[in-house]
Amino acid sequence: HRTFGYFNLEHLTVDELNSNNLRLNPGARAVLKNVNAIIIDEISMVRADVFQKIDKILKIVNKTEEPFGGKQIIVFGDLFQLPPIAKKSEIEYLTDKYGGIYFFNSDAYKEGQFHFIELCINHRQEGDDTYFEILNRIREGECRRQDIDIINQRVIEDPDDLRRIIRLYPKRAVADNVNRAELARIPAK
Repeated sequence: HRTFGYFNLEHLTVDELNSNNLRLNPGARAVLKNVNAIIIDEISMVRADVFQKIDKILKIVNKTEEPFGGKQIIVFGDLFQLPPIAKKSEIEYLTDKYGGIYFFNSDAYKEGQFHFIELCINHRQEGDDTYFEILNRIREGECRRQDIDIINQRVIEDPDDLRRIIRLYPKRAVADNVNRAELARIPAK
């Protein structure tokens, strides 16, 4: 949002975007003109209209009709992970206009002639095939009762044992409470 302009991505439609109303700070404009490649991580969260706007902004800034202003676009992400955030009315609009809410539903994606490369080595669960298979079943929505039982065997209840591992919480307030408690345990200023 910072690079392509929050106003441009959130308040203008693709049809409204033009060289007269495009709001970009000079630094961002210079980057978008001079960069060779742009990397977008967590692409699963990018809506079709936002991807289309990125394409149009790059075309405007670089004064060309080449896809993405002639810039190489590299996207990473797991489409089983978080989908784009959209209200019900936005989902209906995006589905009507693009055929879906995801970046790959946009005309920009189709015109961009992207090449798909699948990364096949899982480094996070390397050596733990059972856990790897459980996580894959969960991401595919096929979690079994025995999977939950195996995961529950890994629960650590002693707060002192939790100090050195990453913890995930569903609500920010809970994470804030844990962070405050951990900070209070530090005997320094």
